[in-house]
Amino acid sequence: MAKHKDTRVFNISVVGLSGTEKEKGSAGVGKSCLCNRFVRSKEDDFYDVHTSLISQSDFGGRVVNNDHFLYWGEVKKLDEGWEYSFRVVEQTEFIDDATFQPHRSTNLQLYVKRAAATKLSSAEKLMYICTDQLGIEQDFEQKQMPDGKLNIDGFLLCCDVSQVQNRPIDNQLEFLSSLYKQLAKTKKPILLVATKCDIMHDHCVRELQAFLTKGKISIPLIETSASENVNVELAFIALAQIIDKSRVKPKIVPYADAARQQKEIVDAATEKFKQLLVRCVNDFHAQWLFESRRMCDVKDYQNYINLKGCKNAKDLFKKHLVRLKDNFVLRKKAEYLANLSRDLEILVPALEEIEHLTWDEVQILVKEKKLDFGTYFIVLSERWEDSKHIENQEDLRIPYDFLQEKEAETVFNDHVKKLQALRWKAEMKVQFKTILGKSYIVEPGKPWEEVSGLLKDEEPYQHLSEIDKIDIYAKHQQEITEKAKDDFLEMLMEHSDLFVDLDVNATPSHEKMAAINNEIKDEARYKALQKLQAERQALLYKRIGFVYHPTIETCPCGQTCMDIQIQELLAKRPAQPLSRPKSCCISDSGGMDRLNILLLGKGKLAGELADEIKGQLKEDEYVLDDKTYELRLKMVEGDMKKALNSLKADGFKPHGCLCVFNSFDTMHYIEDCLRSQYTSRKENSNLPVVLLMANEKKQSSVMQKTLKIQGKELANKLQCPFVDSPTEGNTFNCKFHEQNIKKALGEFLEARTVRPSVINPSPSIKDLSEVDLKIVMCVMCGDAIDPARVLAPFLDSQFCSIGKSGENHTMLLDLILGSQRRRVEVTAISYHSAFLRREELVHGHILVYSANRKASLAMLRAFLSNVPDVIPIYILAITNTDFEFLDDVTKELVVEGDEIAGDITAKFETVFHFQNQTENFKQFFSSVCSRKSQIEESMNLWDMSEGEPVGSSSFDLTSVSSSTLGLADDGETAPAICERSHGNFTESQSMPHLSKDQLFSHFPAFSSPRIGYEDAAAKGYTVGPAVPTKPKLMPKPDPVELNRKVEEMRISREMTKRPMRKSFDDIDREDYADPIDAISKYRPVSDFIYILPQDNKQGKTRGQLVASSSMDNGMDVFPLDGKVTIVRKPVPYKQRSERLKPRRTAPPEVIVSPANGSDEDPDVHIPSPARQSRRWNRIKYGDMDEKRSIRRRKTRKPEGKNYFGHPLTEVAQSPDNLVPLFVEKCITFIEDKGLTMEGVYRVSGSKVEQDNLQRTFDADQNIIFDNMELNVNAVAGALKAFFNELPGPLIPYDMHQGLIEAITIPDKTTRLLALRGKLKKLPAANMAVLKCVITHLHTVSQNSSLNKMTSENLSICFWPTLMRPDFTVVDPVMATRVYKQILETFIHQCPFMFHNQEEVVDAPSPAPSSPAASSITAGSMSDSQQGGDLMDSEIIAL
Repeated sequence: MAKHKDTRVFNISVVGLSGTEKEKGSAGVGKSCLCNRFVRSKEDDFYDVHTSLISQSDFGGRVVNNDHFLYWGEVKKLDEGWEYSFRVVEQTEFIDDATFQPHRSTNLQLYVKRAAATKLSSAEKLMYICTDQLGIEQDFEQKQMPDGKLNIDGFLLCCDVSQVQNRPIDNQLEFLSSLYKQLAKTKKPILLVATKCDIMHDHCVRELQAFLTKGKISIPLIETSASENVNVELAFIALAQIIDKSRVKPKIVPYADAARQQKEIVDAATEKFKQLLVRCVNDFHAQWLFESRRMCDVKDYQNYINLKGCKNAKDLFKKHLVRLKDNFVLRKKAEYLANLSRDLEILVPALEEIEHLTWDEVQILVKEKKLDFGTYFIVLSERWEDSKHIENQEDLRIPYDFLQEKEAETVFNDHVKKLQALRWKAEMKVQFKTILGKSYIVEPGKPWEEVSGLLKDEEPYQHLSEIDKIDIYAKHQQEITEKAKDDFLEMLMEHSDLFVDLDVNATPSHEKMAAINNEIKDEARYKALQKLQAERQALLYKRIGFVYHPTIETCPCGQTCMDIQIQELLAKRPAQPLSRPKSCCISDSGGMDRLNILLLGKGKLAGELADEIKGQLKEDEYVLDDKTYELRLKMVEGDMKKALNSLKADGFKPHGCLCVFNSFDTMHYIEDCLRSQYTSRKENSNLPVVLLMANEKKQSSVMQKTLKIQGKELANKLQCPFVDSPTEGNTFNCKFHEQNIKKALGEFLEARTVRPSVINPSPSIKDLSEVDLKIVMCVMCGDAIDPARVLAPFLDSQFCSIGKSGENHTMLLDLILGSQRRRVEVTAISYHSAFLRREELVHGHILVYSANRKASLAMLRAFLSNVPDVIPIYILAITNTDFEFLDDVTKELVVEGDEIAGDITAKFETVFHFQNQTENFKQFFSSVCSRKSQIEESMNLWDMSEGEPVGSSSFDLTSVSSSTLGLADDGETAPAICERSHGNFTESQSMPHLSKDQLFSHFPAFSSPRIGYEDAAAKGYTVGPAVPTKPKLMPKPDPVELNRKVEEMRISREMTKRPMRKSFDDIDREDYADPIDAISKYRPVSDFIYILPQDNKQGKTRGQLVASSSMDNGMDVFPLDGKVTIVRKPVPYKQRSERLKPRRTAPPEVIVSPANGSDEDPDVHIPSPARQSRRWNRIKYGDMDEKRSIRRRKTRKPEGKNYFGHPLTEVAQSPDNLVPLFVEKCITFIEDKGLTMEGVYRVSGSKVEQDNLQRTFDADQNIIFDNMELNVNAVAGALKAFFNELPGPLIPYDMHQGLIEAITIPDKTTRLLALRGKLKKLPAANMAVLKCVITHLHTVSQNSSLNKMTSENLSICFWPTLMRPDFTVVDPVMATRVYKQILETFIHQCPFMFHNQEEVVDAPSPAPSSPAASSITAGSMSDSQQGGDLMDSEIIAL
């Protein structure tokens, strides 16, 4: 800012030597450049050439304006706070380019006199910029000289100190002397300026100084350089300061110093500009025009442009791009070297291949690998540095000529050395690993320090580093430890029977745990973890925890859990569509329903059937069920491969196919035709088919019965209805009967309601919620069994569909069982999921086990032991090869499975491969279907039983006749039980004389011929195989005895009643599991007296029991279809087979009665028959459309509970009171009634009372607990059950890690503050409820002198309920200690944690002396105690 407000304008005239070339030489003295640099100082505005040789027209232009002076314009400058304004005029002499003489102007004076003029005038004279401006003034900035006149305030006298050709320095000094004299006369300040000092000549400088001294000229001298912009501004400002004496005195800076300062300024600006380029320009393809525009607003860019101009800036930009390119090439070179090292590891990883080759030979070797060469290398037509390939960031291939670089050969040599070092090191590691594997001193859990001293003499030990040795040993320890743990878990699963009777509603007693440990302590797999006793106990606890919570999430197999595999397999198939209404049927334009029927038969049978049907038509209309149909028929009798005989033709869309046969040959024709059509066209697979048997009067009755049997077998195979031949006496003379035809067409009408068209079929026959049979198939997790292999017989069936959404483990089969179509629901799950579903009603079990794994059979035994013996069982032993090639262990497991099946009279099969058809299991389904009512009624008795089901071993089956098992209608007797056969008929069955090929060609692979069996089943007779003798439990056979027994079984396969088979190819379809009413010993016949009603046309009615004691023996009598069915209370299968009973070598459990008769001590196990027996809800039938839901296990939400099991936000009382009403009432009741009761929350309450309390509260939430005569322990148990049934723990899982970190802080105050800080992150509802519960528990602990429940004891009881740790991610032992400590701190420090009071200074009081507290707070156990005792806190955590 200027010191004075007004700014003076200084009019400066720049003068010097001017004239023609003769006078001034080949160059001027630099007056124009000096003025140009001062007025327009930017480098780009500076012109170093200003000619005085112009044309007459330019001389007369407005810029020159016929004057010999130039107006350079006005400029303002600042110096030391002073502001200066200059108007610059240059006195020169313009030469005519034509005559090379000075132009004539109005002022004819000589230059020396004209230059000394102090008053200049020139009207409309324009500012001069450069020579190019002359003649085209309009293209440049136009500024006029103010008022057309100037008064000169001072003069700058210029002297060129450079050496110029044809101009001696003496001539210039002589001219300056004359000019100076004229200037001095004006009395105006004069300042001498030495120009072109950047190229000055020393002689010229000396002569100039001598001139000043000799002439006694005392004017200031300033050395300048317009080209370098040195002292130019100083010269003008110094003259202004001389003119205005009120301003500071001029300071003359020597040229050398000024040039140095200017150079420093330029260098600094240049460096900043270079840094700017580094920051802004990273691509060597960048363009100056684009980049300069981006940087134009940057100060560093502007400073450099002002000082050096765009040209110099562009040059620096180009140099920067070159550096970028060089750096990029270097980076690519380093990248190629790194890639080369990697590629060599891939292309030539074998040291033996390249160890003796040179680098050139290796290059040839690499190039010969044509398949891999193009993947890693590329051949270029130019040098790799100049190619565009290196700029392709996606193509990482190395240029082949790059391999010629010396660095590439160095990489190869390093690669060889690395391979050699790795080979040697690998050899040492393998040797060391082998030594560890063979050493007897290395055991699971043994530390390295105990082993290292014994291995010092080994060579690998001496050569390997300590880190490598420790790493190898750690990995070896991990391997053997994991293997030992896996073996231990496998051993526990092999002893599954030890865990099957654990009461999930109570804590296992110490005696129970001691019994388990005693059973397994002598096992080598148990002893293998001797040094890892804590881990061994944790694994045992984890196994017990899995018994308590056998879910998919806690399955030891993880993602390979059989439930997950089955669900993923079934999820790939679409769910079954809903059934379609009958309105979807095709109708003609008149509204009349139309039926398009194919008639399939051989030997003109189709034509005869068509004639018979047409004979029943009335004007092409057929009346069926009081409704008229338009019937269109198409006959197919020839080759099915011809288009004419296709089941589907243009213009004819069939609604069904009526197949007619009368012999084995015509039956074969039908089967071949349908098979070819099903396999060739998928749309025909849902075409309804009805099989009709024609009557042939020439056939014998035996042949007709045989054809009927085989017709039914074919219908079962095709899953279609079978219409028998005419049976009435007067119809044997005709092949078809009107009633049979109507029955066949009626089947099509029923099918149309399900599958209304072939184009868009639907396999459903009823609503999805309606199923006839529920079958559960169990598969063991961890078995080497592919679920797709096991489920193939179902999934590959055209009649199979997947259950509705959310049931990805259920398959629905639409099968014809007997004479009706049935829906069978097959649920495929793991055994542990089956344990959870024990309370659900099922009609049969298919139990699958791997014959190569003992644990698989053990799990089958454990599950089967408590299954009611009225549930039919089908056991499948899966093998990896044919029976003859099995090893001894597998044979032993197969034999044991067969013996178990023999004990319980279940079907048993040894399966190597499955045929993809549902027939493999259909006979089992048929058996189950025929006994469905008996099973359900028996299970009602099982559900009604209050204790252990009463056995029925006292019944005598031998005294029950066939008439007792089922009475035939109309006086008929039940058919005899059909003997099983394997390719031959029994003596009681007669067949026509047929060849062997004819005999076997008519029976499906899964069947055997039967006489009268289907008729008996259809009439409701109880029919089953002969009862085999219950085998004795044999000790484990030696290999010789085992092979002998297996050989006997194989030889007797054709004769035994329940043979063992290799695969489903030769399965006897009558070999199925029978309910107990067909095999148990019933009461004598004399106990039942049947009376004949008055209307004896209805046959015999249900008999009445003379003695009512049958109910006392667990038996009841129910009427089924006019026959007597004996129903009794089921018993578990383990009571029928010694092999299913748990092994017991340890002392029996100690049974102690409760002290007060109401509650039981959790430390003493009191077996409860009511808890051990499974409960079933009764299922009523008749006119009911839906069945009642089966009661779930305790761990699931009970039926009808609308309050419990929901999130806290849904059961909060109000937004202001987030504590659920049930929690509030329980806490109030316990604090009123139970604060002084010893063992509150520790002593278990009655489970019945807990359930009743929950049900009552569900029905009426306004109940008053005091009016219900509740036990305090029952209310305490209900409160804990409320938190157990929440969807997630009260303290969420994402809070656990933070709480664990906080509880481990050593400083107490810091620890408490950290815990309180973590609690603030809880959701609002969780925080409110936790505060309420902890405050209540703190109140309970304040009365510990009476109730014996300190904060420590309460934390042991509550931390598993409130935190629910996931033992798949946390260690049980750690959880027992840390989580208990967290909750104990919350309870003890409740005032500090939740009520913002001071922390409790005193430590928690020790647990009182009581048996319960002693067991809870036991700090350590001896080896024997660890094997047999289980801490309450640990088992609660599980």
